Amino acid sequence: MIVVVILGLLAAIAIPTFSQYMRRAKTSEARDALAELYKGSVVYFSENHYNPSDGKIYSLVFPDSSSKQNPDPVPKGVKVKTTWNFEPWLSLNFQEVGLTYFSYNYLSTGATIVGQGANFTLQAKGDLDGDGQTSLFQRTGIVSSEGEIEASNLIETDPLE
Repeated sequence: MIVVVILGLLAAIAIPTFSQYMRRAKTSEARDALAELYKGSVVYFSENHYNPSDGKIYSLVFPDSSSKQNPDPVPKGVKVKTTWNFEPWLSLNFQEVGLTYFSYNYLSTGATIVGQGANFTLQAKGDLDGDGQTSLFQRTGIVSSEGEIEASNLIETDPLE
């Protein structure tokens, strides 16, 4: 009987610790994906792009914002299959392989005005414990008056949610 009580106490301590460890490990997906998306934004900005609608070539621009987060809605504690074969993900050369715990969003403004605050924001939202409260990972880039992209640090809000 004492053995059962001891095992119960050990389980009561170990299970929450293990669950938190697993959620922390899952957050690496968001960090890695935002790093790849950031690189894709910088590369896209440095290249020329032909616009078939007006026949012009544009340089020093960011891809247009995504129309919604992908996947939508935010996964609740499970991995979901997501497709990335549409804009802006194609322009950013982003292909998250397999299933994902997070929903991603790309926002850009002032895309054609170098040095006037042109910027982009990358977001990853997740609900790793499935309780309806989401975590947010965010990184921004803004074009300086010299035409260089200045990056923010990765901002994490409630990363284990």
